[in-house]
Amino acid sequence: MRQITTKEIFNKINTQMKRSNTRFTLIFDLDDTLFDTSYRRYFIYEQFLRPKYELPKLSLNLLKKCYNFLPLLEENYYFRKNHTNIVEDFLKLFLSRPCLYFDRPFSGTISFFNQIRNPKIRVVFLTGRHNATMKTGTILLLKIYGFIYQGFNRHFLVMKKNDKLSDGYFKIRELKHIMELFPKETFVIFDNESENCKLFEEILPNNAIIVRYNSVQKKDCHFNGFFLENWEF
Repeated sequence: MRQITTKEIFNKINTQMKRSNTRFTLIFDLDDTLFDTSYRRYFIYEQFLRPKYELPKLSLNLLKKCYNFLPLLEENYYFRKNHTNIVEDFLKLFLSRPCLYFDRPFSGTISFFNQIRNPKIRVVFLTGRHNATMKTGTILLLKIYGFIYQGFNRHFLVMKKNDKLSDGYFKIRELKHIMELFPKETFVIFDNESENCKLFEEILPNNAIIVRYNSVQKKDCHFNGFFLENWEF
């Protein structure tokens, strides 16, 4: 795994399109890949969980570094006492439409999307967000920030309809389907989870580009691809 920049990714895509008329499918995860969810988590914690359960204050900067902030509270009496209810309340709010609007795009993402606007480039948003509760809000956010725009019909949003599925299983299943739909296209895929990237590596062809965005993640593991430190072009 080695570091890559968005400019290098764009140049790889652009060079291949010019040389061989190649068409590309770019696949993006949303949470903590395009969108910084720390603002959503901070809002939920400060406005709901902390006052309801008398929990200690946590800083936004700390939440930006931690995928799961709950272990930080393990020594707290009120957290231990109300652990199950806190987890249930957090997940219910995190997966709700109203709290989605606190997400913000990572710096540089919008500029990168402006660079890849091309009729030879298909964009797929492959996210573990729940279709039933989050689809409307997700589409609105993508439009607000310019990730999808009027007059371009090569955007696809794929969301989880069965919330019992693990993200890894869901994404691999949907990725296989996308590959079947567009077998002649070259794939570039972005995700913040190296565990997912390793799964992608097992089924994507050798010419695919697999990129882990270096934000927060559940578990670190090795894969033969790239990591992206920031989206600045």
